Amino acid sequence: MTVRVAGLGCAGWTGQSDYVQDGHPVDAVNSAGNYDPVVTELVLVAIDWSGRSDDTGRTTWMAIIKDGMFSVLENGRSRPEVRDELIRLRRMSGRLVVGIDFAFGFPQWYAEANRWRCGRDIWRAAHRDGESWLTSGAAPFWGRTTKRPPHPGPALRRTEQAVGGSPRSIFQIGGAGAVGTGSIRGMSVLHELADAGFTVWPFEPTGDATIIEIYPRLFTGKVVKSSARACLHHLNTRYAKDELPDLFRGMAAATEDAFDAAVSALEMARARDTLDRLPNGDDVDRIEGRIWSPP
Repeated sequence: MTVRVAGLGCAGWTGQSDYVQDGHPVDAVNSAGNYDPVVTELVLVAIDWSGRSDDTGRTTWMAIIKDGMFSVLENGRSRPEVRDELIRLRRMSGRLVVGIDFAFGFPQWYAEANRWRCGRDIWRAAHRDGESWLTSGAAPFWGRTTKRPPHPGPALRRTEQAVGGSPRSIFQIGGAGAVGTGSIRGMSVLHELADAGFTVWPFEPTGDATIIEIYPRLFTGKVVKSSARACLHHLNTRYAKDELPDLFRGMAAATEDAFDAAVSALEMARARDTLDRLPNGDDVDRIEGRIWSPP
């Protein structure tokens, strides 16, 4: 199925990609129908993201559930390799939903100050200028060489204020718990994936290949993730063997990153019916984004 979504030509987006794979540009509209002969009906992917500068993929974990079967839990892919794998999965899947754990947008006031009108404007800017934002560390960013500066608006997006727990501001790019670096580098990849035909909820209506923002702590609760024993107890208590085969349990409990990816994928699978009916975003959602949470 090829999905055309009206209104995605924000700030000059034409439906043609500037991303090149294997020497050929990816067509952001027509590639949706070019599936492999063997088509999987529904593929769910959860990625525990890393913005590390070395980008070896050691701390980037990917969990995949195909048609209800937990089939992959792995790390070791760089950010470009993750991008390419998602594009490959899109071509062999009837429907693909990808959850990634970084912030997809900025607080509305910062987007408006930069005249970004939609997610594609933001991700294009991050793709072009993100590394310079990280290098300079100039306000409103902080945490590497500067202390937190005053902001003309909230440091958190609406969705982060509503989600509970202890979410961090995207403007923090250094220090304990910083999420800004991973988010800015992730936005650069969102730019490439959007150009390759993915839709990003709730900035855009869902399509046959949709990316959603996830916050694993919503799914794991107060598990002490630094304890493999605690992680394994949570997995054994919450998930039956037909949801998470024994083959993956020890691996999922061994590291916080693997645990977050596995649990996120499992919770997405439990809520798979609602992933087909994600509501359209309001004006704030379409510029800031929204963390997906199961019903």
